[in-house]
Amino acid sequence: KPISAHELIEKGEQQLATFDGQPALLADLLAALGKAYTGLSDPARAHALLDRAQGLLAAPEIPDDVRARVLAGVAEIEVGDAKFDAALAHARQSEALLLADPHADPHELAGVHMHIAQALDGLGDAAKTEAFLRVSLAGDRDVVGDKDRAVAEQWVLLGWTLGTLGRYDESEQAFRNGIADYRAIFGKDSYDEGHALNDLSIVLSRKNDLAGAEQAARDSLRIRLATVGPDHRSTLSAENTLLATMELRGHFAEALPEHEKMVEHASHAGLLTPRNLSFLYETLGVSYGELARFADAETALRRSLALGEQAQGPRHPADTLAQRELGTVLMYEGKYTESERILRDSLAI
Repeated sequence: KPISAHELIEKGEQQLATFDGQPALLADLLAALGKAYTGLSDPARAHALLDRAQGLLAAPEIPDDVRARVLAGVAEIEVGDAKFDAALAHARQSEALLLADPHADPHELAGVHMHIAQALDGLGDAAKTEAFLRVSLAGDRDVVGDKDRAVAEQWVLLGWTLGTLGRYDESEQAFRNGIADYRAIFGKDSYDEGHALNDLSIVLSRKNDLAGAEQAARDSLRIRLATVGPDHRSTLSAENTLLATMELRGHFAEALPEHEKMVEHASHAGLLTPRNLSFLYETLGVSYGELARFADAETALRRSLALGEQAQGPRHPADTLAQRELGTVLMYEGKYTESERILRDSLAI
């Protein structure tokens, strides 16, 4: 019968005991399978395998190239968990090992550079992220060219970073560069192109190109449904982006039923980190507020904030939307004292 990607990786995992006496090979396999589970939106299994791999690094016979791959895998999953300080430290360790090895794979180094940039972005320093990406892109493109996935990913993150800095035309061009690279590598409508289109949609919304943003979001969702299906965290992200864009265009009543179904599904499927789930409740709360369903809005926004408290990492202005919206909703409900306290805290952040 046809075998799914998940079943195939499970078969590999079942054979790991074969390599118990070979710690270097076992660590490499654990990291590879953990990375594969990360790609399949199964963070629990990815964590378990990468924790085992990291535990083997104390063995003196582990070669540096294996250490570098394990640390890169750990950094990747830590980025997904919003543990950005730890991710940056592990990615930097991986980079140092690769730079010290004259035979290191430059494609692996480009991938580690992407994890460093993701961690810097997560820590909220857009200027530092841009500066790092400018240097890494120049160096990695010179060595591996443009037909490399990590180079394309760096272009996309540079686009996101420039959008954060309000430089929207430069941002859109960086996204287009990344999408062109993805198409050169994988062809049209790859999973990676769907990722780039999702982030491009958000930046186009900030640019006030709402028609372009909605089209990019629809294309992203179409691609993700076709490539990874409805039960993947990236599909939920794309759906959330599309609904948020529709709401920016004023279509709250049309989007709300789909929004409620999506959040209900995401809450029970165990697909999202607390940080990502908090974003879904945040946008749902905004939708309720716009339709004057203030009690529902208050419930959703408080849930968003509670989930946000579970996520690690510093708070910065981009994280205060749920707090600001809750303060506004409480004002409409006549709860002025609490509203003022929450809004003052949001302003201080």
